Amino acid sequence: MNMTDTAGRDRLYFQRQRALLATVHNAWADATAASDELRSRLEDLDELAEAIAFEVTDSGVQHRYSGQPVPWMQQRIGDHVKAVRIAAERLRLAADDLHDSANDAGGMPRLAHVAIGHRALVAEAVRVVASHRPDRELEQVDWKRVDAVVAGIERLEERDAAELREELEADLRDHDQRLADLRASGLDKLAERIDRDPRLQRALATMREFVGA
Repeated sequence: MNMTDTAGRDRLYFQRQRALLATVHNAWADATAASDELRSRLEDLDELAEAIAFEVTDSGVQHRYSGQPVPWMQQRIGDHVKAVRIAAERLRLAADDLHDSANDAGGMPRLAHVAIGHRALVAEAVRVVASHRPDRELEQVDWKRVDAVVAGIERLEERDAAELREELEADLRDHDQRLADLRASGLDKLAERIDRDPRLQRALATMREFVGA
């Protein structure tokens, strides 16, 4: 393989790395945002459910079937349950996307487990939402379980980010060394052409931004 072939291979490799990094990063960010939203919705629902127990029943609104007055906050429980249901579905889709992206990338088992952690949060939300059906006894959020899942997700994310950063740093060092070897071999024009390749530079810039270089 000659130097030109090597340059083309490097460009293709870094372009693939850039695309891979962008896909995984976007899926990762979407899942994190959806997870934050679901926890916020669960907290709102939990606080409202607690407050309803202490609310005075003096209300002009009457229950459709019993004719009993419905407290003001209880009138809003349906909207909160719906918000949790929507947020849970959004996280479920984001977790599936993250799981698929991590598996497609290869070498990212921790991110796949992060997706599984997000699915555990979805399962908790589904359990709470289901308890608000007319024939069920209301259940509050198991915050001990939620906090444990979130802590596990954060640990996995930190480790995976560190490993990915190390891998990208090694790739960048190898690229810089190859350019230096080209110049040392008297192939300055080829090195300069590689260094000015716009697609390669975009790929390298994305990777350097991720590692903070």
